[in-house]
Amino acid sequence: MLKKGNASAEGTQRFVSRMRQEFSTYNQTSYRYLNGTDLMVSKVGYGSYRVDQQVDEHIESLEDSMRSGCNIIDTSSNYTNGASETLIGNVLTKMMNQGEIERDEIILVSKTGYIQGDNLSQAIKREKTDQSWPEIVKYTDGCWHCIHPDFLIDQWERSANRLQVETIDVYLLHNPEYFFSEAKKSEAPEPLPQLRDEFYRRIFQAFVQMERFVQEKKILFFGVSANTFVAPKHDFEHVSLSRVHTEALKAAEAVHGDPHISHFKVVQLPYNLLETGALLEKNNQFEDDMLTVLETAAAINVGVLVNRPLNAITEDRLYRLAKYPYEPQFDYTAQVRASIEILSEQEETLRTQLRSTGNLDDLDKRNQDPFFCMGALLDNIINQIEGRDHWLQVAQRYLIPRVNHWIENTTQKLSDVQQKKLI
Repeated sequence: MLKKGNASAEGTQRFVSRMRQEFSTYNQTSYRYLNGTDLMVSKVGYGSYRVDQQVDEHIESLEDSMRSGCNIIDTSSNYTNGASETLIGNVLTKMMNQGEIERDEIILVSKTGYIQGDNLSQAIKREKTDQSWPEIVKYTDGCWHCIHPDFLIDQWERSANRLQVETIDVYLLHNPEYFFSEAKKSEAPEPLPQLRDEFYRRIFQAFVQMERFVQEKKILFFGVSANTFVAPKHDFEHVSLSRVHTEALKAAEAVHGDPHISHFKVVQLPYNLLETGALLEKNNQFEDDMLTVLETAAAINVGVLVNRPLNAITEDRLYRLAKYPYEPQFDYTAQVRASIEILSEQEETLRTQLRSTGNLDDLDKRNQDPFFCMGALLDNIINQIEGRDHWLQVAQRYLIPRVNHWIENTTQKLSDVQQKKLI
């Protein structure tokens, strides 16, 4: 059963008051209003990019964070293939039932746009039955993207069910700049002005649906999470906050009859010691001035959430701004190679079994790479992995979705009897 209610001014203030009584070191700077709203939020939020409801440590970390004063939780439909949202929903339900928190004290932020994992399998099925979501951006085989209203409606329902809530407090379009990333790969892309016009048309269309979500009390506020908010104005993939704001005003007028009733209130962007564009890059034309994205957000009264605070991506490399435990005597390379060898042996056994069913050749034809060849793929790329975070990024964005795709296609192809034999 979905939990009624949403974050509120009264609830978040109650949470803050309770935490300040419990922790004497929490002062006026520990919490602040989320600009553009009446919600009080902790200065540090809980990011759930890699958390999974099957990992006890992840569950405990979220519980501990809320008990320690964190009341804003950031997730997305594609994080661990939906398991991140499921974990958050389960923990909220548990802590509410125990009387530790109330629904109106916690700000839930989720995002939509990625088509990976189960979403990708569903999208492929829909294509085969001529029910494809419109305006899909096919960036890679394992990573598609969409912000069309039909897709948003589908994804909101899935996210709400996993989070077990009737209202998602903040709902963000997740990296819509993939539209530009995919176009950039084309040998003859359309002129940038035309591409940008189409991009912001899609943003407007998505914002109209977001305003309708507000009317239906499915969300409180909406916005955009874009890594290229901080890019130079001339960058091919730059997303302009000032122009996004213009589309938000148009959407509010289209739905409510008044541009000033806009619920576009939140943006998310990278900002850390190495990625300083949010503070220094003047890339937004606002009235008669060129402003940074942070200055623009302040001018239009929009709240800013920061991602990547402890790691940075610059010059196409991932840098960790915090240290992990390291054992200098341990031969990490040898251990990785041994694990790849074991994986390759297991995959070859599976491929032999699939070959015996007469389905392997057809499965291989369905994919750019042979099915269940992860060992070979890893052997080719392992020397390019620059560290733990780079590995997690590659695994989450490319490897795990590919394996899920293989499993889904294999399950569809084999009969129940054949599946039992493989198991």
